Amino acid sequence: MGKKTEAQKKQRKKRSMFLYTLVSRTVLFLSLLTLTVFIIYVAGNFQEFLDSTQRYLLRFCSISCVLQGIFCVFGIVLSIVMFFVSLNPKYWLYFFIDIVLLALAVIAFVVAYAMAFLSAGI
Repeated sequence: MGKKTEAQKKQRKKRSMFLYTLVSRTVLFLSLLTLTVFIIYVAGNFQEFLDSTQRYLLRFCSISCVLQGIFCVFGIVLSIVMFFVSLNPKYWLYFFIDIVLLALAVIAFVVAYAMAFLSAGI
């Protein structure tokens, strides 16, 4: 009962690889989304967007930073799990990339939230 066949092991590895791929691509998408929205915000300062549009962009950037942070935490946990499942050292590189992206998401969230707070008026 305790022994698993080779097909069962491959099926389990394939499922875990799919989840890891899905999470890592989501982190990449949210990172690029945050960067794009922030660039649009900076461009909007020079092109004189409305104040309400600027605040909307900052709120959207804050929300995408929070989502990026959540998925980065999932990516960190999955990198550790995938390392122990496959014993492949490349997952430590992905672990450190997720740590850096998490730090950037936190910094971007603080900056966007502070700018939104200051632009609303004290």
